[in-house]
Amino acid sequence: MLQTNPNAFQIRRQPKPCLPDCLKVKFSNISLSELVIEGLGKDCWPVGLEADLYRHFSHLLPIALRMNDTLAFLGVDYESGLGAPFHARPPSELGAFAAWQAVGTGTLDVSAVININRVLGGSEELRHGRISTTPFKSGHKVLFDCNAPPEAFLTEWLDAFSETCAADQVLERAIWLFVDFLIAHPFSDGNGRTARMLLQTFLYSKGFLNAPILPLRPAILVNQRIFLCALWEWELHSNPIPLFEFMNAAIIKTKYCSLRAISIR
Repeated sequence: MLQTNPNAFQIRRQPKPCLPDCLKVKFSNISLSELVIEGLGKDCWPVGLEADLYRHFSHLLPIALRMNDTLAFLGVDYESGLGAPFHARPPSELGAFAAWQAVGTGTLDVSAVININRVLGGSEELRHGRISTTPFKSGHKVLFDCNAPPEAFLTEWLDAFSETCAADQVLERAIWLFVDFLIAHPFSDGNGRTARMLLQTFLYSKGFLNAPILPLRPAILVNQRIFLCALWEWELHSNPIPLFEFMNAAIIKTKYCSLRAISIR
């Protein structure tokens, strides 16, 4: 791990990992219809679903995962910020509608990704140089390490997004694309929101969703410490397995909680 000073850690882009067969089997066992949320479509767009999941179904979203406490290893005093996570932000389903239109018209390009970031309440401004996060409670901050200019990164990333992918590799590819986008941090703001939206968009484009709606933010918020520990486990120990296992569980839990939330609307 690169470390510029005791209170700032750099996290680097990683090549697509070679996962063990046992984990690949777990991904490949998810069928093309496993994540479909019936009833969604152009005329039934569930604006506010993400907020509903957080308000009413958070108790169903905790994920148990055995792994190293890498935040403690780094000496990071972490406190989850779960106070008012959805205030003053546009509903994520508006971004999903923009993604749905871009995929449907074959125009998911750099301009479309910038527009999705804008719709989600991001800055719309591409970063200049490297960018860091808001410090943790202990004063530590994370520096996102991406040498490529944001326009070049987005072009490269969209090429990987568009590559042909076998059905039993779709979920694995989706998670890696999400992590790669998150770490590259091409925007000044809204990178997490846009990365999650593009994960949903990828699953939709490959037929795993009937609309690009699978609001993962509540599951990540509820399990934020585990998510961060899994992310740093890959960075510190070159072990991507906990992060892929976490994202797999978050995707499955979000799908079933979304079905329940929609059924009571």
